[in-house]
Amino acid sequence: MATRLILNPNHIHLPQPTHTNNTSTTMPGKHVHFADDCPDTPSPSFSTSSLPSSYGPATPPQANYQYLPMVGAPSPHRILQYAGPTTTNLIYNVTLPAANVVPGKLNMGMQASVLSEPATSPPLPLITLVHPRLGGGWKIVCKPSDGTSNFVRVADVLEAIYVSLRQNVTGADYDRLPSAVAKAEVTKAFTKRYSTMPDAPRQLAEMNKGLKRVDWLGALTRFAGIAPSATVPGAFDLLLI
Repeated sequence: MATRLILNPNHIHLPQPTHTNNTSTTMPGKHVHFADDCPDTPSPSFSTSSLPSSYGPATPPQANYQYLPMVGAPSPHRILQYAGPTTTNLIYNVTLPAANVVPGKLNMGMQASVLSEPATSPPLPLITLVHPRLGGGWKIVCKPSDGTSNFVRVADVLEAIYVSLRQNVTGADYDRLPSAVAKAEVTKAFTKRYSTMPDAPRQLAEMNKGLKRVDWLGALTRFAGIAPSATVPGAFDLLLI
């Protein structure tokens, strides 16, 4: 049975598989506990070799670097394209449900029909997204969701990002983070995420759901687009700011 990892500012609970005896270790300012209290969730492979050499912000390209699609590579929908280091074509916080991406105050210029349009040109039946913070084992796979389309829509990409990033992680995943700085950054992202819930009961409920893949992104939670990957053949880079 898979387990989930639960953190709070003072105690970090690192659930382990059910055959492992409970243990605890001590870190500066925190106690790390191993417990078995989680429902089945996917347990992805993850390695520090998949992380950037320095665990710094994996930001989109700056002015001196430009993502250029490889010859013949599909082009993202205009609303999914990278617009620059400080602006986006679509306002979307990847820690929140994709259902929040609707025409309104945040996306005033967006037509609702855009969400049903193909995510790429030409349309693709499957899109794989990668990000250095997620490693090689946590790829985001986007598929048609309406049961009738044979291509991935804009809405499918946004939903796949949210669903994939909401998957739980394990104590082993946390242990494989490359440094104490990386662990502190993940812990800070987790604390911020559950603290944004509107009231104490929902904050507690979110905290008890434990660490999720989205916490590996640190402060990079603003969607900035997708672009054909220069490092993973056939995939697209997920760009965040």
